[in-house]
Formats: sequence, structure tokens, C-alpha cells
Amino acid sequence: MSFGRKGVGTAPQDDGYRASRPARRQGAASNPWGQSNPVTDLQSKRDAFAAAERARGNFGSVSPAKPGGHSPGWGAMGMDRSVPAGRRQYVMGDPQKRNLIVAYVLWYFASPIGMHRFYCGQPQSAWTMIGLLVAGLVVLGTFPPLGIAMLLGWALWIFFDLFLIPGMLRRFKEHAARHYDGVFD
Repeated sequence: MSFGRKGVGTAPQDDGYRASRPARRQGAASNPWGQSNPVTDLQSKRDAFAAAERARGNFGSVSPAKPGGHSPGWGAMGMDRSVPAGRRQYVMGDPQKRNLIVAYVLWYFASPIGMHRFYCGQPQSAWTMIGLLVAGLVVLGTFPPLGIAMLLGWALWIFFDLFLIPGMLRRFKEHAARHYDGVFD
């Protein structure tokens, strides 16, 4: 190994970056020195996998948020909005099979983190509920009156959800039946 000028007096090494640049431009699977290029090989495998997944319908469509980019096809406890309407799936299963008793059990045991709202198809408000809890606890340490007010609002929201759960679940089931009927057959 030589410590001279860059590239002078050294044997060509496949470092995965410099050696792969000419090979990518040429479209070859090996670099100019005849060695296989792990970066290009991995890229071709990734492209083949992505094409197969798109053909099977498991990969997302083009995301409107990122022009030209693809979404991976999964959502946060709700529905993936980047997949076409005929292929959307819910993380927690068929909305028509969701039960009011399960929603109330989630409210009883996991209402501080809004699990009942995730279950009833309201992920945005569930994240807001979690944010209000965290912000209330943080502000409680710096400015107690405001922190107490935030935590009181959070607690009242949880109490009122006791009466709002049936309507949330009913609207979620109606929306799923109207727009995505036949997806879970």
C-alpha cells in the first residue's frame, strides 16, 4: 500500500464508490478492473424486487407528496392514502369486524395514548391526544398552571370519548363500506 498521490502507485481497489461510478454509467455489472461490484449488484437486485412488488400490487403508487417518489405501502395505524382505492388495506384488519366492546376495552386500558381512537379510525386525533399529554407533562415542569390546564383538557377529552366512541366506530365502518367494499373479501 502506498501513501502517495491518490491513485498513483496503488492497485485498483473496489471501494464501492469510485469504482462503481464508471460501471453505473456504462450499465455494466462489473467495474473496469473485472471485479464484481457489490453496489451495482445490490442495486439491480433491489430494482428487480421493486418491479416484482409493483407487479403484485404490494408497493405504493407514486406519492403526491414526493413527485417521482414511491411510498412503501404502509400507514400509521390507519389507511395508506398513497395506494389506489381498490388496494387500500387497514393495519388492524377489516373495519366491518371491529367491535364496540374492544373499543371500550382499549378506552379503559389505553386511553392515555389514544388507542381507542386508532381503533376507531381516527389516527390524527389520536396523535393529537398523545401530543397534548406529552406537551402537558413538559409544560407542567416549566409553567405549572398552563401544564395543569393542558392535562385537564386532555383528561376531559378522554372522558368525553366515552360517549363519542360509538359514533366514531359507526362512521368509520360506513366510510369503509362505502369506499372500500370488496377489498377484504
